[in-house]
Formats: sequence, structure tokens, C-alpha cells
Amino acid sequence: MTHKYAGKSAAALFLCLLLLLSGCRSEEPVTGYFLYYLNTEENELQQVSFTPEAADIDTEGLILEMIARLGMENDQDKRRSLLPEGTKILGHQLSGTVLTLNMSGNYTTMDASREVLCRGGLVRTFLQIDGVDSVAILVDNVPLKNAAGSEVGVMNAGSFVENAARTINAYQSVQVTLYFTDETGSVLLPESRRMYYISSEPIEQAVVEELIKGPKEAGHYPVLSADTNILSAIAQEGVCHVNFDTGIQTSNLTVKAEIPVYAIVNSLTDSCHIETVQFSVDGKNDVMFRGTLDLSEQYRKNTELVQ
Repeated sequence: MTHKYAGKSAAALFLCLLLLLSGCRSEEPVTGYFLYYLNTEENELQQVSFTPEAADIDTEGLILEMIARLGMENDQDKRRSLLPEGTKILGHQLSGTVLTLNMSGNYTTMDASREVLCRGGLVRTFLQIDGVDSVAILVDNVPLKNAAGSEVGVMNAGSFVENAARTINAYQSVQVTLYFTDETGSVLLPESRRMYYISSEPIEQAVVEELIKGPKEAGHYPVLSADTNILSAIAQEGVCHVNFDTGIQTSNLTVKAEIPVYAIVNSLTDSCHIETVQFSVDGKNDVMFRGTLDLSEQYRKNTELVQ
């Protein structure tokens, strides 16, 4: 018997909390909106308030004004532009509440730590706009990839683990419980291990990536193919939204359809502050996973499959 929690998440982002996150220093009184810059050491974000030129500016107008202002007011004594010299936003598209930014090719010339800061600054900048709930980044029309080679996917306020900027790319370790299967592919077997992950990335995504790497204990078998590509994993108010590409629908592993689903759910609920998991494939959840499981529903931990 499987356990499901029906209904889609109605969680909303409280943008005011975004402005209270550690690692950002305000130089001016809190008014209007913020633009983000780097400090002179390029290891910390700084925020500067600004007021739009037009009092009745709409969503599209505010997006355009923020794009135009990025890179301005570059004071070498206090701050540096969020985007490196020569890097531009070539275009943008607002689809629903997802804003896609298309960056010029030299965006990828940044080192990993600066790129993470730049990415976080871009997301914070545009999430302030009413009608924008998440941001995706393309580079010359190709989805942005992180240092590990995985697509970054859609980002929101929960996409960044805040920490001191000097350790933005540092590794953290955590004890996790991952679930694999046996040779029959019909049960779940828990496996405890210490996992190391980059502290600037969501721990939920790191848990799923660790699950993809496969088991280490004898008698344990993988539940996901090694080439499975997770696009994003974002936690909001107890719900983890896990987005895969279409490759998740095919596998050369002989396991029951519910095994990989509940291996992910159980691993996340045991190792993170997660109550339910909402799956999607290429951003869509109105699909059937391998023709069996309805991904429009949220899934809770399943103990009946655990041996």
C-alpha cells in the first residue's frame, strides 16, 4: 500500500525574509527595491536600495529597469558590479511567474565562487518584482550548468544555502540515510553514510545526487540509473520540489516503479526537514511516472516498502 498526500503546494515565498538573510550588507536605508553588487574582494553580496523612475511602473517595465541598472554605480572603493565587465543580459522572457534571463557567453568565464554569488544576486534582484516567483538562467540560449556539470534549473529564494561568503564554495558534511533496493527491486534498504556537499547548493539536491551515485553496502542495489539528471530540488515549507529531465522515465534497472520514487522520498524525509515531495519532469507534474504513479500528487514517506 502506498501513502500519498494529495494536493499541490500552496506555499508562497515571503520576500521580506530574503532581505534578512546573512551575508548581505545594506549601505542605505531600506526603501523601494534593491540592486545587488559584490564587495571589492568579490566574496560577498552587498545590497543598495533604489526607487524606480516611474511611480506606476508595471512588471515588464521594472524588469527592464533592473536589467538596465545592473552594472551601474560601480564604485571601486566600495563595491563592484554584479556582472563582470562585458557580460550582458541579452534577453528575457516572463512565462507565467518564471523569469528566464539569457546571458552572454562570457558569463561562464567567471570562477565558480563568483558565479554562485552572481547567480544569487540575479535571483534576489528579480524576485523582488511582483509577478516573478522564480528565475532561470540561460547562457547563449543554453541552460546554465553548475560546477558539477548539472543544469541549475529554476531558482527561487530557497535555492541558496546562506553562509559566510568566505566559505560560499566550502564543503560541509552531514550524516544521511539513503534508500536502495535488493536484487529483486521490490523493497527498500536503508544505508547510512556521511555525505559531503558544496554548502552553496541546496542540501536536498545533494541528497538526490548522492542517491544517484548508488549504494556502497554489499547486497544493496541502485534505484536510479547513474545517468539520471536532476534539474533542481527546492524545499519550501516542508515540501521538496524535485525536478528531473525526461530521462527519469526510462531506466535499464529492473525495479518496480514505486521503488525509485519512495527511495527519493524516504531519503529526503529522513535526511532533511521535509514532510512531502512533489515530483516533476521538465517542470511538469501532470504526468504518470513510468505509466504507474501520478506525479501531480505529493508523496509522503513509505515505511511498508522498507525491509
